[in-house]
Amino acid sequence: MAGNYNYGGSGGFYRDWMYKRFDEVTGNLSAEYVAGVEEFMTFANSQPIVQSCRGKFHCPCSVCKNEKHIISGRRVSSHLFSQGFMPDYYVWYKHGEELNMDIGTSYTDRTYFSENHEEVGNVVKDPYVDMVNDAFNFNVGYDDNVGHDDNYHHDGSYQNVEEPVRNHSNTFYDLLEGANNPLYDGCREGQSQLSLASRLMHNKAEYNMSEKLVDSVCEMFTDFLPEGNQATTSHYQTQKLMRNLGLPYHTFDVCKNNYRLKRKYQSHKTAATMRWHAEHQSKEGEMNHPSDAAEWRYFQELHPRFAEELRNVYLGLCTDGFNPFGMSRNHSLWPVILTPYNLPPGWTTHGKLSCPVCMESTKSFYLPNGRKTRWFDCHRRFLPHGHPSRRNKKDFLKGRDASSEYPPESLTGEQVYYERLASVNPSKTKDVGGNGHEKKMRGYGKEHNWHKESILWELSYWKDLNLRHNIDVMHKEKNFLDNIMNTLLGVKGKSKDNIMSRLDIEKYCSRPGLRIDSTGKAPFPAYTLTEEAKQSLFQCVKHDVRFPDGYSSDLASCVDLENGKFSGMKSHDCHVFMERLLPFIFAELLDRNVHLALSGIGAFFRDLCSRTLQTSRVQILKQNIVLIICNLEKIFPPSFFDVMEHLPIHLPYEAELGGPVQYRLTRFDEGEVPVYHVPGVPNIFMQVGRPSGAMHVEWLSEKDYQNAHAYVLRNCDYFKPFESMFEDYLSTKYPSLAEKELYVRRAEEYHLWVKEYVTYWNTNSPFPTWIQEIVQGPLNKVKTWPMYFTRGYLFHTQTHDAGRKTCNYGVFVKGENYADSSDEADFYGTLTDVIELDYEGIVNLRITLFKCKWYDPKIGRGTRRNHGGVVDVLSTRKYNKYEPFILGT
Repeated sequence: MAGNYNYGGSGGFYRDWMYKRFDEVTGNLSAEYVAGVEEFMTFANSQPIVQSCRGKFHCPCSVCKNEKHIISGRRVSSHLFSQGFMPDYYVWYKHGEELNMDIGTSYTDRTYFSENHEEVGNVVKDPYVDMVNDAFNFNVGYDDNVGHDDNYHHDGSYQNVEEPVRNHSNTFYDLLEGANNPLYDGCREGQSQLSLASRLMHNKAEYNMSEKLVDSVCEMFTDFLPEGNQATTSHYQTQKLMRNLGLPYHTFDVCKNNYRLKRKYQSHKTAATMRWHAEHQSKEGEMNHPSDAAEWRYFQELHPRFAEELRNVYLGLCTDGFNPFGMSRNHSLWPVILTPYNLPPGWTTHGKLSCPVCMESTKSFYLPNGRKTRWFDCHRRFLPHGHPSRRNKKDFLKGRDASSEYPPESLTGEQVYYERLASVNPSKTKDVGGNGHEKKMRGYGKEHNWHKESILWELSYWKDLNLRHNIDVMHKEKNFLDNIMNTLLGVKGKSKDNIMSRLDIEKYCSRPGLRIDSTGKAPFPAYTLTEEAKQSLFQCVKHDVRFPDGYSSDLASCVDLENGKFSGMKSHDCHVFMERLLPFIFAELLDRNVHLALSGIGAFFRDLCSRTLQTSRVQILKQNIVLIICNLEKIFPPSFFDVMEHLPIHLPYEAELGGPVQYRLTRFDEGEVPVYHVPGVPNIFMQVGRPSGAMHVEWLSEKDYQNAHAYVLRNCDYFKPFESMFEDYLSTKYPSLAEKELYVRRAEEYHLWVKEYVTYWNTNSPFPTWIQEIVQGPLNKVKTWPMYFTRGYLFHTQTHDAGRKTCNYGVFVKGENYADSSDEADFYGTLTDVIELDYEGIVNLRITLFKCKWYDPKIGRGTRRNHGGVVDVLSTRKYNKYEPFILGT
């Protein structure tokens, strides 16, 4: 057979070139193998069985193995070059040869390859073919027929060809076809689809053409060129053709000497704060920072030498992928940020075992009709033993008793590594790459979900950690809320309540009210909004909901009235909706039990995301979340409960170990507020905020002047002893006055008494300069502004905010406990003025106050707290005392 077959010593022969794909010297595809593949393709295309299928046939490569659907000859050749032949396919019985035929018999046109080899060498080179070859490191000849299914040939230079990249061969041939095919019949040489596309994209970048303009130019080319032309018809098609070439890029090291944490210690201002984690003090049972949580203390107990040096730095690694150009483009970035950890390294978060805490102890199961894994009725084992819901066989999986079930054990780092990872022995990250999905380990998806061993396990202390990763709360809120809203609104293709879901209900649950009847109709469920309720919800969000500037995006823009859904809500928008609206917004739109279940999950996330977490409150959240999810399971179908509805069960435990949630989010970005100290002056005079807007000059009324001056004095710790002295003075001077009259005297005389005491009475030990200046009182002339920005919040006066979609004038002051009396109620009000007081003197004291109108704080009269923990304020009830000022800082 014309030199392509070797003969054995016994007189037999075989096609050994089929399994000698690479040249032993160069490592590239051998010329003998390339010639053999061409002969195979010519032979296959000459067979009636292939011709009857329009040039398509089975692929004998090592992956397809003649078992998959028939494909084009061009794809078969690319598979054979990249994958090689399947084992022992010496007789091409799937492609026309008989199993008992003499494969040494020649067939027609055996010398096709050598003849074509001579022809190709005379073709003039095309720069766009060179461009394709350079992009893929190929070296293919310049044949006008390259890329066609049946007549694909290679020139003699193919002996230097490198093996094509797996899965990129088809892309290569598509581009090569675009470079070789003429733009239209009779066009000038060199004008091809690829040449036009490259010129067009070059002009787009050079002249900043918009995508719409490119679309218009493409349409113009298509209309004016002869019929049957190969010009791309849109910017999308042009970009799709060009992006497969790849673009050259350069890597710039923006910090050649590497970023050093020592720089934090180069400034005395930042050096002191680097010890804050060890020197700050929190109240017993409070967690304001991860250093207050159990995991931090546990780590320091295991590594006392590291903990002894307070300047040592505690770091965490966080990474999360996103699509910078939108989901329609196949391009993602994975920025790495030094913040606490997110997903468990090496554990795949999909499939039956996707929960990184429950692992193989999961109770999830597969719905045959919905064809999804669901976590329905997986949470009763977290209830206290003896709880009635454990024995409930009606509202959960029918006939199932969970009385004897126990929650899964929370594994330590050593248990995970030595008992779980060691039994699987997965490959390391450096061997399988970043995604780790190339090779599935034995038992994957059934016994475990490990696909790699993270490099983080090589850290000496990694096995000591109980909290090696954090479930990102904000992403869970988004996924949870998306499921809720899509199901309540009945969004087509997104709702968890559909025909398949109803069929699964009939099989797994005892809910006759949700079963499909004999006519194929599904009853209307209690958890779906009526059309009237939907419109009420949309109108409320669109016109009535108002948040401060920067608190969230404009939720009104997320309302899609035409399609009856919410669209374009980002993670933070869902975070706000879940915690601030869900607890009450469905109170009048859904049945009471459905509303209470939904408000419970909203209140849970709101309490979990508090800036300060009480240890006792975390224990309550642990109990509440189990009851909340069980209540949801009584209402919603099994298809509703994917892993995103399951993971909140573990969030309180992580908060107990890691502390407040905001330090463990992938979006954590704790800005620092600059504070400049003036020796001896109280912190309330530090200007940590800045006013904004048009400044006006006003004069305080006598009543406002007295209240403002007295308020500043009462908020300076230095004057606390003076208050008890003043009370003694009042009781001596006015022994028979009623409490109401004493209140008036305190407001009118306190600042005068302090001024007299500091100036005249205590002459033996003079007070500091700033004390002498502050008791003289501020200037009556003040500056006012309509806006004030402080500590990340923007405040507007009520007048300035009139007519705006956002609401920035609401103020809230937490009640305090004074003199062992009963707890003071929380105060709610509106901001009417931003005032700056100036004090004459060499210290130049200055302070910003908010002037507010307060509502009646008495619970049951001016305020009330609903079931979801949301406070309702009656705006017609005003506070009966005139105390308008609070600190603006």
